[in-house]
Parts: sequence; structure tokens; C-alpha cells
Amino acid sequence: MEFKNTLIKSITAVLCVAAICISAVIGVGKIGDARIEAAKTAGTASSGTSSDEYTPFEDGSTEDTAATADEATSDAAQDQDAAADTSADSSAADASASQQSSDSSSSSAASPASSSSSSSSSSSSSSSASSMPTTTAAILSYYNNATAKVVSSKAGYSKTRVVDNEKIEANLIFKQFKGLIYQFMGIGADNKYTENVTKGKWGENPYILASKLSASDVTGAKCVKSGSNYVITINVKNGSSAANKSKPTTPANAPLDRTGICVGTEDKSRFDHKTASVIYDAIQGTFKSADVKESYNNAVVKATINASTGNISSLTVTWNMNVTIDIGGAASASGISHVTYSNFKY
Repeated sequence: MEFKNTLIKSITAVLCVAAICISAVIGVGKIGDARIEAAKTAGTASSGTSSDEYTPFEDGSTEDTAATADEATSDAAQDQDAAADTSADSSAADASASQQSSDSSSSSAASPASSSSSSSSSSSSSSSASSMPTTTAAILSYYNNATAKVVSSKAGYSKTRVVDNEKIEANLIFKQFKGLIYQFMGIGADNKYTENVTKGKWGENPYILASKLSASDVTGAKCVKSGSNYVITINVKNGSSAANKSKPTTPANAPLDRTGICVGTEDKSRFDHKTASVIYDAIQGTFKSADVKESYNNAVVKATINASTGNISSLTVTWNMNVTIDIGGAASASGISHVTYSNFKY
């Protein structure tokens, strides 16, 4: 009886233990099912579907699966945003670097063009206005070209010539012919010479010539800028000439004759430099046996030339003259010659 009771108690105990195990297994299974369901719910919430279910934990507490799903979704979104921001920052940095590289390349490419444009502009400016000549050779060339332009364009101008500070030394016989001698030589205010030339109407006999000065004709030359003009000053070497019955037209040693003034070997009023040949030609009818000697010194050319056009606006040539006429008794006359050209019209 005791054994039976003991057996029954044993069987009952076994059944209880079995029941407890079965319950535990069932409970664990439910917990696993709940977790699986919670995972499904979280996945559904991630795709935009909400859930109000609660998931039990082993300790008997519960979890709001909807809140968990929302947090997971928010975290995922934040991770995506962070990734997007990182990608955007990287792209922006790459774009910035690319833009800087492009700007640098554009700047490098534009720089030579800009430099070339500036150089072209400077070159164009230089060609429209010639640079100021500084050496003797350059100054003479500049002046020669300016006088040649007057001739080639047949410019209009006014011209005057006068010899002042006149002086004569002669015996009584010569002094009786003082007026005539002064007239031959163009000396004195009474023998002032003038011409007004109309542009384009020069005729056969010009009153100005193209200068042919070279370095061997001068003792110095300088050029200075004055406003919009170049002012050129040229010091011409001294010269002399002689003529008589046997050599009436001996060429003069006269660099002055290459300055552009009007010159020749005959008695013409338009000739500015009265060389011995010109004087002899004028007096030979009266003093056929005369021996004429002429010399000059301190000859100076002063020209004002527009720096932009190269056109002469004024020109003055001055020199000290001295003439001796000997017909068995000598007479000497001297003075300062001034030849002025002005009012040029091109």
C-alpha cells in the first residue's frame, strides 16, 4: 500500500515535472514567436506601416514594438541622411576643386591674351605718336622728314626774311653805294622779304626745300618735348664761299644750304643765303672785277613739330653773315639773317 502510494506520488511528481517542462517549452516558443512577430512588425513599420502590438520579454516586461520600429526607422533615416550629407559634402568639395582648377586654367589661358591685348594697345599707341628722337642722327632724320613732308604735301605757309644788326665798313666810294650793296645782300628792314604760299599752289619755284642735313653738317642737335610738340634745335657748322670773274659760280662750302632754306647760285630774291656767287651775279654789271668773299657762323635751326602728326608748325633759321667785296678797295658788310616760316597749312 505504501509502495502504491509511493508509486502514485512518483508518477504524479513525474507528471507535474513533465507539465512544467511542457509549459516552459510552450512559453519559450511563444516568446520566440513574439520576437519573430516583433521583427516582422519592425520591418513593416520601416516600410511605412505602424503596429500597436506589445512584445513580452522573459522577465515579464513588455516593449512597445511600434515605438521600437519608429526609432529604427528614424535611425535608418538618420544614417541615410548622414551618408547623403557625406556624399554631398564630398561632391561639393570635388566640384569646388574642379571649379578652382577650371578658374585657374581660364586665368592662365586668359593671361597671355590679356598681355597680348595690352601689348597690342601699347604698340598701337606708339605707332600713332612717334617717340621723341634723342640722338643726333635720329633728330636730323626726324627734322629732314618733317621738311620733306612740307614739300610733298605742298603745304601752305608764310615766310619772312630780314637781316638786322647791319654794319658796313667801307671807304668813301663804297659808302656812296651803301644802299645798293645792302639791296644786293638783302640787308636792312627796307629789304625785308615776304612770301605767302597757298596750300597746293606752289608754282615752279619753291620757297622752302627738303632738308638734307647729316651728322657731318652739324656741331650738335637736341630735341625737347613742349606740350604736344617736339622742339628741335640744330647747330650748323660754319661755312664760306667765294666768287670772282674767273670763278663766278664756285660751289659754296655751306652746310647751311642743306637746312631747307631756299638757295641757289644766281641773283634771285627768293634765295635766302646770299653766297658769294649770288652776290657776284648781282653786282657784276657794276663791279665786274670784284672779288667777293662770304662767310657765316652761329647758324641755328629751330623747328617746332607736332609730336603726333610730324607736321612742322614753325621753323626759324638764323645765322651771322659777313661779306667782303674788293674792287681795289675793300668794303665789308655784316648782319644777322633771320628766315622764318609760319602758319603752315597741310
